[in-house]
Amino acid sequence: MRQLAIMGILLLAAAAVGFGIGFLASKPKINAARAETEEVRTQLQNLELQSQAKQRAADDEIAKLRAELMRTRNDLTRANTDLIKARTDLAQMKMALEQMAASGSAPQPAAEADKTAASASSPTAPSASVSAAGSPVAAAPSPSSSSSSSAGPAGTREYVIKEGDSLWKIAATQLGNGTRYKEILQLNPHLSSNKPLEVGSKIRIPAK
Repeated sequence: MRQLAIMGILLLAAAAVGFGIGFLASKPKINAARAETEEVRTQLQNLELQSQAKQRAADDEIAKLRAELMRTRNDLTRANTDLIKARTDLAQMKMALEQMAASGSAPQPAAEADKTAASASSPTAPSASVSAAGSPVAAAPSPSSSSSSSAGPAGTREYVIKEGDSLWKIAATQLGNGTRYKEILQLNPHLSSNKPLEVGSKIRIPAK
């Protein structure tokens, strides 16, 4: 009986020693596993921090792009507004030029050349009329006089400049065609298509 008790105690002691030896043998592995687990946890934390930093950088970049897009849209809106204004101004200038050309206040093409040719070809000496008895009477004044009388070269008549008149308008209203302003220039070399007419002055124009 006593032997059995001693054998049991010995078995228990051997088991305890074996467990202790096994525990001591496995402790480095446990420590290594713990260290590896801690390293993995640290890596996960670092990755999470890096991911958060990248997310903040991406958010900042998106905000910058949105602000740039807003500025671009504003610039485009201003450019469209300026374009519309420029088109409106151009249309108004075109209408004004057309009105000036229609009224004759704008310089007509080749008007200066026509005036020079008219000055070279128009007579400068006054003509004299002869009475029925054959004696000369008072000579007609030169067409360059702004206060000439109704007498003048055959086929012409006198016209008094009114407010708002232009060579084109006079030719259109008195002769039926604005392009005949050249004939008026030929009869009145002192006139110019790019100078305003003097209200109240008298000029010679074709009879018809």
